[in-house]
Amino acid sequence: MPAPPTDLSENYFDAVDLADLDQPELTVPGGKCLYHLFEAQVERTPDAVALVDEGRTLSYRELDRQAECLGRQLRLKGVGPDVLVGICVECSFEMVVGLLGILKAGGAFLPLDPGYPAGRLALILEVAEWPLVLRTRSGQVVTLPPETEVLYLEDLNDPLPELEDGLENEDWESAENLAYVLFTSGSTGQPKGVMVTHRSIVNHMIWMQERFPITSSDAVLQKTPIGFDASVWELFLPLMSGARMVLARQDGHRDPGYLIELIHKEQVTVVQFVPALLEWFVAHPKVSSCASLRRVFAGGEALTAALCERLLERLDVELVNLYG
Repeated sequence: MPAPPTDLSENYFDAVDLADLDQPELTVPGGKCLYHLFEAQVERTPDAVALVDEGRTLSYRELDRQAECLGRQLRLKGVGPDVLVGICVECSFEMVVGLLGILKAGGAFLPLDPGYPAGRLALILEVAEWPLVLRTRSGQVVTLPPETEVLYLEDLNDPLPELEDGLENEDWESAENLAYVLFTSGSTGQPKGVMVTHRSIVNHMIWMQERFPITSSDAVLQKTPIGFDASVWELFLPLMSGARMVLARQDGHRDPGYLIELIHKEQVTVVQFVPALLEWFVAHPKVSSCASLRRVFAGGEALTAALCERLLERLDVELVNLYG
């Protein structure tokens, strides 16, 4: 069953019959797993720009090949269905390659934000029973427990290796296999891992694309740390839609001035904010330079009517409340 809508505005219910929400599962184009949606887009637009990072670009074909290479390397190391692989990498090309590579190996990714305190990282790894963790040698210094087995992405980018008999067959993949595990904040107790299957996230991605379409002419800003669930659509919806994903620098989500400059420079059309950051963004004297924006998502906190009015006074955008 598709994920229920989270836009609870009056206009939404005017447009949609509530009976339509209780329908059989969606027919997923391109395959049953999350990365199949990306691969289907690679077939459609192999030479289009997929990623933009501080002037560097990576095409859909190049991104797919790098992720396929990593996936095969991980498969040879025993990664397969429902096997967790941690990824502790700053926002970068390598982060996106790592996430796709884990999925292509059949595994499930476990996001480990490099900015997390050492104690939280240790707790997550212990609860997850010490999975492999992907890192980069050039990344910021992160303290991981000595029990952690770390693999460096720079060591896993050899040419596509040949897989042993049985490892090439994808028939064992199922929509019921894990796609990723995200840990709660722990604000009401010990953090808990929430397991998300391919069926659940693929249905949600299809619903998002049907309800809020993104096209190849869009540029979507990826700025949410991968430890938060809102990062998932920022990462995968553009890549299943032929859009450009513009990567903000690590912790760039905390700096409205930097975000405004990046949105203007890369002509970003779709962005997501928590309302607290949206307040700073709207109040910035240069926010009017973000005329390329056509849609703004808000989530994670209650969105006030006053903030909505201030945003819509300064920018001609569609504002979508994804909270509550």
